[in-house]
Amino acid sequence: MASTYVNDLRLNELGTGDAAGTWGTITNTNLELIGEGLSYGTEDCFTSDADDTATIADGATDPARAMYFKVTSSATLTATRTLTIAPNTVSRLQYIENATTGDQSINISQGSGSNVTIPSGQTKAVYMDGAGATAAVVDAFSLLNLNLADNVKLNFGTGDDLQIYHTGTESIISDGGTGNLKIYGENLELQATSTGETYFNAIANGAVTLYYDNSPKLATNSTGIDVTGNATFADDGKAIFGADSDLQIYHNGIDSYIDNNSPNHLYIRNAKDDHDVFIQSDDGSGGLATYFLADGSTGEAQLFHYGSQKLNTTSTGISVTGTALATTDTDTTNTGNVTLDFGANQNFVLTLTGNVTLDNPTTEQVGQSGFITFIQDATGGRTVSLGTDYETAGGAGLTLSSTASATDVVPYIVVASGRILLGTPQLAFS
Repeated sequence: MASTYVNDLRLNELGTGDAAGTWGTITNTNLELIGEGLSYGTEDCFTSDADDTATIADGATDPARAMYFKVTSSATLTATRTLTIAPNTVSRLQYIENATTGDQSINISQGSGSNVTIPSGQTKAVYMDGAGATAAVVDAFSLLNLNLADNVKLNFGTGDDLQIYHTGTESIISDGGTGNLKIYGENLELQATSTGETYFNAIANGAVTLYYDNSPKLATNSTGIDVTGNATFADDGKAIFGADSDLQIYHNGIDSYIDNNSPNHLYIRNAKDDHDVFIQSDDGSGGLATYFLADGSTGEAQLFHYGSQKLNTTSTGISVTGTALATTDTDTTNTGNVTLDFGANQNFVLTLTGNVTLDNPTTEQVGQSGFITFIQDATGGRTVSLGTDYETAGGAGLTLSSTASATDVVPYIVVASGRILLGTPQLAFS
């Protein structure tokens, strides 16, 4: 019977009475090929940018027979290419490295059954079932279970940069390398083992979402973030806006603040048509009292006292509900040079304890009006001289009552900066 090449290493199997006188040579060749089947081999399998076949030679040395088979290409691959391992009756385990040029994956095939894809630069352990025309190639380690005892580490990197292990109480992924720890995936999800509840979800070109008790609470979007529920800041924790922390909103444990630290204005706006702006506070009984209201439909602004409207703007000025009280300076010791503060007060009461000169002020406002009241002290006879900003009719100056304790009232109006017109004194009120 003649010799045949039917085994998985394509060795020469001698038939009965075959190869007389040469059996020793054939046996030695087979032994060498067995060694080759347990060794390393490399072959240029893609001399052109196209699918190809690597056929294990019958009874002769061949790189494709090696247990570790490094696949190279003299052509630069431009797409995923298929390498078929022949013959399709070979059943074996093999480590195959994709060392081709062009940064493309290769498919390892044997027949019409399943293939294994090996990315560029990677190595996979595959087994071929040798089923002939329907032969399949399978990733040998895809379902591999690797059990390590507590504190036994899987180390990666020259300096054991990445370590994965279990201490007996905790599971650890430890990255001590110089670069980043990266986890790749088009869709990433972190879940609880016992309940399957989601903690974290990230979608390529989409949202990153954080969950509480399997309910989404914070998610990124194309313009910022969406919050479901409340965003809570601890005392002195600030919501900060602007490149220079220009706007800050916070609570210090006692008071609440809105701080504008920019060189420009702070706007509180309601940009929706016909909607109002309210400023409210607790009324002392658990309800809310309004202190300020801006009516979005009329442009009217209203001020309240204890929830009751007292002042509102109109198209011609203001409307007051109740009594309007002007601020009054009641300085009771006036002698010598006196400067009235028109910025702080509208009306003034001066008790004359000596002769007085009203110096020119700097705080008057055009249109401001009111009264200046002069009260003689127990001595009486005190006089009042005027700075050049004060004008009287005909330049006559002020002539006041000289009687002790006499009270005179002088009206005034500011008609321009540096022009305060004094009216006729109303004398000797008692």
